[in-house]
Amino acid sequence: MSWMEKLKVFDAPLLSHHPLCSSFRHDLLRIGGWKLCLGCAISYPITLAVLFGSLRYPYGDWEWHELAMWGIPLGLIQLTSTIGLTRWRFVKVVVKIILGVGMGLATLAVLKLPLPIPLRGLIFILCVQLASIPAGLRSRNIKKKCKECPYQARWDCCPGYINTRYNTGAVHELPVMPPGEKPVIYETPEGKTVELPVPLR
Repeated sequence: MSWMEKLKVFDAPLLSHHPLCSSFRHDLLRIGGWKLCLGCAISYPITLAVLFGSLRYPYGDWEWHELAMWGIPLGLIQLTSTIGLTRWRFVKVVVKIILGVGMGLATLAVLKLPLPIPLRGLIFILCVQLASIPAGLRSRNIKKKCKECPYQARWDCCPGYINTRYNTGAVHELPVMPPGEKPVIYETPEGKTVELPVPLR
């Protein structure tokens, strides 16, 4: 297996940031077999586009406080995702676009601060640390959702991490269904009906 194939399948969670199952299909962007975190795949390229665009477009001449005045509020739009207000895919996409613009403008604001370069570097690191807080909350929300799943966050044997490094070969009492897009209804030997997520194609 080449390193590209390994990254695409075995190490897929490094790029997806979510379990690869139907429960999280709206959080993933799938391109040619690759499963990427929708938010990161949208916001980071837009952030870079804003940074490079400042070399050509008028906002590149704004003062640091003007950039911050726009960048910080736009970046805070990410909180709507953190508190669970972006359940629809279209809303997720719009929020991540706005977030990317906000991060780009906020980064430019830090770079333009009238301070020595080392101090600007420290402020930038602090901003990155603050920005990682929503990511930590996102991980907590994912874990909570997985605990409510019939597989009970057993990532070593659940359909969200089948064929990845998280899968240890352990066997769950519930079966893993064939890949698909939507959960399936399964009747247990005890006669109970449960909705099982499936691995994504």
